[in-house]
Amino acid sequence: MRYTTAAQRINAVAAVCHQAKAEGWKYGDSHTFPPCADGFISCDRLIARALWNLGFKDQPKAGSTCGITVISMDEWMRAHGAAVITDKTKVKKGDFVLMKKNGSVTPSAEWHAFVMASDYGPTISKYDLGSQTRINAGGFFAGVPFDEWSTKEFFASYRMPSGSKKTEKYTKILPAVYLGKKGSAVRLLQKLLLYANCKGKDGKALTVDGVCGENTAYAIKVYQLRKKKQGVDLGEDGICGALMWKTMIG
Repeated sequence: MRYTTAAQRINAVAAVCHQAKAEGWKYGDSHTFPPCADGFISCDRLIARALWNLGFKDQPKAGSTCGITVISMDEWMRAHGAAVITDKTKVKKGDFVLMKKNGSVTPSAEWHAFVMASDYGPTISKYDLGSQTRINAGGFFAGVPFDEWSTKEFFASYRMPSGSKKTEKYTKILPAVYLGKKGSAVRLLQKLLLYANCKGKDGKALTVDGVCGENTAYAIKVYQLRKKKQGVDLGEDGICGALMWKTMIG
């Protein structure tokens, strides 16, 4: 069984939202593995891609439909040991939420999914890529109603099995680093990449300035490709998420 913490899941989801906005992905069904490699994303494909980046690559494929969907989510989550929460007041940060169409019993494309970025309350924070507008906005929304649509009602939320408290600690402290990100986490990553001799796009050693520009993003990809050759798949997207932090810090 693969373990992830709430912090790892949220970091992975946030990174996908940032990538979708930065690269101009379009709203729609993705038909590739990894999910969204064709530049299309939706509410369920956000979850599919984030989990793929966390190492969950045994995702369903039905015809040309690739990755976890609202139709397959309940079955897939249960098969991977997720706790199923049917009382929405018990929903917590890091849970994957599945909303059904009012009055429906069988999952369909009219169902909806999002990721909790806060515990349950009258208003919540969440990641949601259920439309082109939400993709363009970056997918994070704070202070929105849990029951946002009159046509949808809560079905269940899914809480993946969690790992150690040590992992939880540093993934909370160290957020995802991607093109345009600034701050102390970027500075630390630049130092680690320097130590690992991962150079920038210009072929030079990185400048430790706390800004993830093209050279730092390129050096991240260099590190990812190097680890892939060693049998550790961190993706090839130039984004340092929870798994990459773990390989660098241990």
